[in-house]
Amino acid sequence: MKAAYLHTFQDLRMMEIEKPVPGPTEALIKVIYGGVCGSDITVYRGLHPTATAPVVLCHEILGRIEQLPAGYQGPFQIGERVLMNPVVSCGHCGACKGGHENVCTTLKLLGIHENGGFAEYTKVDVARLVKTDPALSDELAALGEPLAVGYHVNMRAGLQKGDTALVIGAGT
Repeated sequence: MKAAYLHTFQDLRMMEIEKPVPGPTEALIKVIYGGVCGSDITVYRGLHPTATAPVVLCHEILGRIEQLPAGYQGPFQIGERVLMNPVVSCGHCGACKGGHENVCTTLKLLGIHENGGFAEYTKVDVARLVKTDPALSDELAALGEPLAVGYHVNMRAGLQKGDTALVIGAGT
């Protein structure tokens, strides 16, 4: 399959790589859109403190389910359009058991430590899939991951409708 492959830091190549083979709990996803995040730029430049290369960048991924695990009995169907939570956690450490997968002792992220969405296909654990509203265009649905980050920050800050907030920073 074709992929934008970060061969080494600051060396991104469009090339053919092996199509991912999903593990026993993973789905194969045909990528529709992959968003460029500031962290992709940081990884590309070699400035991310834990990123690995080679890797396929991109964790803001919209795609369609092409394959589900053998014997899968769950809410997702082949052909369904989905987003994915890019966190790859163990599920067994204290942080994971406490509901804090974002600080898993073996934390990895799609597009930073494992191949992400700047490719024709990616794979992800079925538990990390998120259904999209069919009424949304692909372009809007692809913004789900950055929207989730902003929503999470607002909820943690306790902001309410009508509150005033200052947002600073260059953004991407």
